[in-house]
Amino acid sequence: MKKCVLVLVIHLNFFSLVQGQAYMNAFEKAKTYYQEKSYSAFLTAIKEANCLRPNHQTIMYYVGTAYALNQMPDSALYWLKEVMTIDAEHYPLETVDLENLKKANGFAALKAYRDYMKQVEVNSDTALVIAETDIHLEDIAYDALQQQYLATSINKRNLYKIDQAGNAETYFNRPFPLSLTGITTTPDGKAWVSAAGFIQGGLSQESALLNTSKLYRIDLAKQKLLDSMSIDDGKEHVFGDVYRGLDGEIYVSDSKQNAIYKVQKGELKLLKSFDEVISLQGITQLFDRWVVADYVTGLWSFNPQNGEVEKIGSKESLSLKGIDGLYNVSGDLVIIQNGVAPNRVTQLHLNKTMNKVSSYRYLEKNHPAYGEPTLGFTFNNQLFYLANSFWPFNQDGEVKNEEKLKPVILKLPIHKRDSSSVLKTMDYVEILEGNRKEALYFYENNWAKFRAYAAYHGYIKGFRIQLMPDADAYDIVLETEYADSTQLIAIEEHFSNWIKTRPSPDLLNDIKPDGFRKNVKHETFSTYLDAAANTYAQIANRCQGRAYRAFDFWLGDWEVYNKDGIHIGHNTVHLIEMGCGIQENWRSNGGTNTGSSYNFYDAATDKWYQSWVSANGVLRLSGTFENGKMVMTSDETSNAVGESILNRITWTPIQENEVEQRWEVSNDGGKTWSISFLGYYRK
Repeated sequence: MKKCVLVLVIHLNFFSLVQGQAYMNAFEKAKTYYQEKSYSAFLTAIKEANCLRPNHQTIMYYVGTAYALNQMPDSALYWLKEVMTIDAEHYPLETVDLENLKKANGFAALKAYRDYMKQVEVNSDTALVIAETDIHLEDIAYDALQQQYLATSINKRNLYKIDQAGNAETYFNRPFPLSLTGITTTPDGKAWVSAAGFIQGGLSQESALLNTSKLYRIDLAKQKLLDSMSIDDGKEHVFGDVYRGLDGEIYVSDSKQNAIYKVQKGELKLLKSFDEVISLQGITQLFDRWVVADYVTGLWSFNPQNGEVEKIGSKESLSLKGIDGLYNVSGDLVIIQNGVAPNRVTQLHLNKTMNKVSSYRYLEKNHPAYGEPTLGFTFNNQLFYLANSFWPFNQDGEVKNEEKLKPVILKLPIHKRDSSSVLKTMDYVEILEGNRKEALYFYENNWAKFRAYAAYHGYIKGFRIQLMPDADAYDIVLETEYADSTQLIAIEEHFSNWIKTRPSPDLLNDIKPDGFRKNVKHETFSTYLDAAANTYAQIANRCQGRAYRAFDFWLGDWEVYNKDGIHIGHNTVHLIEMGCGIQENWRSNGGTNTGSSYNFYDAATDKWYQSWVSANGVLRLSGTFENGKMVMTSDETSNAVGESILNRITWTPIQENEVEQRWEVSNDGGKTWSISFLGYYRK
């Protein structure tokens, strides 16, 4: 097999330029061969491009496509799964070029894996919603003495203090010459802030400040700039993360020179430069090692005792690409990834030699509040981080936020875990027409037999059938445990192979499965067997699955209009209790009418509930999400004149950033309804 060997004996920048030109030439050749339908040559050229530019999802996608066109399904599926690990949103599997893969063993599993990667996973609460909509923020910290959040701004080039109501105020009367990037605070009430020259900060392409950097020291109580430092070597510098080390000293990362600098006697001194790294982002310490994140190639460790730099290996189905924030929480690494799709926060547990990820789990994935999460800080085993920096909206220093989205700070609990983590699926089944014997016979002689076979071969960790005599919505729960996501994704292929050995399902009598059972719902979540995380797991994992996320379309910061298009107020709707609930906060124009509601899904009843409270009264509703709408109805109540009435509220997503709320009342027991309120939410 031909291998790609890259000899790093010349300067990295020159090498990168040459390498970049070479891979582009190979890529262009591959495109030509593809257009000519010379698929064998297409495969050779695109493999060469991948060799010169590894870990690039677009090239990898075409490698998978080339293998498919050359009738090599196993290799095609391998490369396409690698792509889905990095980006499950922008690379389609339903194309003409991949048509012949649809009959291959493993294609259904690949699609299931893509869907799994796109699933919403939420374990955080909303810590704060910032009122201003035109500030491009990058990093946050907390001023414990003043009890307020701090945030750095790219476009406004200033430091902001943010009160508990979310109001942001600049620290200094005039902006800094450079965009503020990273920030950390110290116990003596000081802040260290990095800055860099960006076009997104309003600089021109000709500005001498472009790609220059400073590190500032600020007295927070006095709002006074105490010191500034830079590297005066004539090279370009982009300072990013500011890190307070385990020794209490201050360090800053440089993504242009791929280096870490340490503050020593009022100056910046080089700690380490990394020739192996392409774009240095987050930095942290883990025991006696430094760990750095390369936006392209993943994680690297540095041993300060001998200067050795080592690549940290990944696991199958885990991408370490696109890491921005990097944190050590109780000996595990927590990474914020905005260079993958969907964006995610991942917890990593390394092996004893700290050169490979031994286990991992997604803490957050595809969070509804995301809009390129960036950086944050840790406190008491919690990660506070910015969920939606405005890089996508920033045009040469001006934020084009037409939807008036507000920056959100999330608070995510981090719990120590080990390699005993387990993925679990639960299928809820309703027995139809009293056919209990038929249903139990079917599951014991089909479902359970396959899982016994799978457990024997190591395809799953365990399974069980639970009878639920007291549940209203279902009668049987089918539970399967997997060691990791790899087992979960592969199970469909194993089942396909197993079912080929059986002529037909084993049934008790002539009644077919559709006549004795109905699948009510399916849930996938994680569970953690270490005792310290058990309580948290029981809470956080209880609120995963489609049913719990049915009302997520209502999340956001909304301007509300009546049916005539007149603006009538504001509504903020956000997740609480690790995604188990939704809180609404309504304020009319002028603030004359306010109110709040708590909304949650109860699996025991398979219903959604809302409790609304305001100075004008309370309202309790319950209902379900059906046909693309959330519909909740109250019990009969009495109005101001003593009439018995029913209330019914329907929330309908019209498009991605608009929701209709229709409030109807009935005074004849629900026979007829009249509209009490019709409002339109717009982000």
